[in-house]
Amino acid sequence: MKKETRIALDQSIAHWENTRKEFLGRTVRPWMTRCGCALCVRFNGCELNGEKCPVFARTGLDGCRKTPYAPIPSLEAMDREITFLRSLREVASSPDTVK
Repeated sequence: MKKETRIALDQSIAHWENTRKEFLGRTVRPWMTRCGCALCVRFNGCELNGEKCPVFARTGLDGCRKTPYAPIPSLEAMDREITFLRSLREVASSPDTVK
């Protein structure tokens, strides 16, 4: 995984962590669009110059389908999304994927 992608992944995780904090005690539905996701901004979809978005690489589907993102806004769903995105860091730190 390229450095820029690792940074975008960290930014996406931070976004969900902040959204979760803001959601505590509220009834407002948090929402994230492609414009708010650092990975979507970086990849403008699923792939950039042969490098795949780590979410797309894991699921094989675009639009974060088949991730915990879909059922949000519950706190539990946000926690699962954060855990899912953090699991992508493991792939990023594998010696054969770091570039």
